[in-house]
Amino acid sequence: GTTRMPKMIERSYNDLSNQIKVISQNVKFRNDCINLCMLPIYVLFSLFSGITVVIDKKVSQTLIDKYKIDTIQAPLKKLLTVKSSISNIKNIYIGGAILYKKEAKHLQTIFPAATFTYVYGASEGVLIGQTTLNDYLKDIFSFSIIEGVNVSIDSPNEEGVGEIIIQGDFVLTK
Repeated sequence: GTTRMPKMIERSYNDLSNQIKVISQNVKFRNDCINLCMLPIYVLFSLFSGITVVIDKKVSQTLIDKYKIDTIQAPLKKLLTVKSSISNIKNIYIGGAILYKKEAKHLQTIFPAATFTYVYGASEGVLIGQTTLNDYLKDIFSFSIIEGVNVSIDSPNEEGVGEIIIQGDFVLTK
């Protein structure tokens, strides 16, 4: 996985299969999409799910037109570098970083026809919560927690700030 620097994420095949099952139950993908994937875990998920994958390091209109790409799974930072508007992308799946309101609005102008799904997880491929970009803009920094995951604040101060505790059978592996 990559969050700025490469890191190893050890996971058994069974754990990976369970994660794919949880993601598939909570995040809806069309089976007929052509998916531009920009991280190894996204490629793995898409291939396990039977989705056609194009692998590249950047988003470009030429690439999208050439392969008829209509879906993108990418790190937020990669999408924020896109300079011109791309109107033929229908679905975008992002996650793994804080998304600020200004950035969310920018993404809507760059990909005006896209429905965005923004996910939050403890590590690559470990789903905790999700939202759409439109819902996120209405209530910034809030996600719908997926079934089977419990989120709480341990020892909150007067303002409600404390350690976030996330528990569930599929949140983290050993």
